[in-house]
Amino acid sequence: MLGTGERLVNEDVEMPVTLKELAARAQVHPSTISRVANHDPNLRIAPPTRQRIEALLRETEYRPNGVARGLKLRQTLVLAVVIPDVTNPFFAALFRGVEDAASPRGYNVLLCNTDGSPARQRSHLQSLHARRVDGVILASSFLKDPTVRRLRHQGIPYVLVNRFS
Repeated sequence: MLGTGERLVNEDVEMPVTLKELAARAQVHPSTISRVANHDPNLRIAPPTRQRIEALLRETEYRPNGVARGLKLRQTLVLAVVIPDVTNPFFAALFRGVEDAASPRGYNVLLCNTDGSPARQRSHLQSLHARRVDGVILASSFLKDPTVRRLRHQGIPYVLVNRFS
């Protein structure tokens, strides 16, 4: 039986350390840990305290929780490329270009292959909306495609590529 404050340890999977645990170890408030971890330029903190926290962050390999950050900032830093054929060299080059441009800006890029199926495209877009992606690059969208209206209605920024009329 676990006592208060004990963690269940799995030999194969190491659970990430929490802000609360780090704060207790550093004897500071969790928000101070968060602000140091996220390099908040407005944080005023004594240099020895900052150094102690930074050492603790390195020691524990702490990484801020992207989901929590996304909820707070309303930004997930995730883009999606929706293409009809992952084996088509044009779309492979398109994806590579998007990823090359997005990555240095801190974005991750998801790839969704529809195999040219409107139903699959709809399913992908519903999932992307639920995941709150920051934007969608939609390839081969037909001019009268209701998907475009749906993206606009949901407020998801989008770019259309290889559009046919």
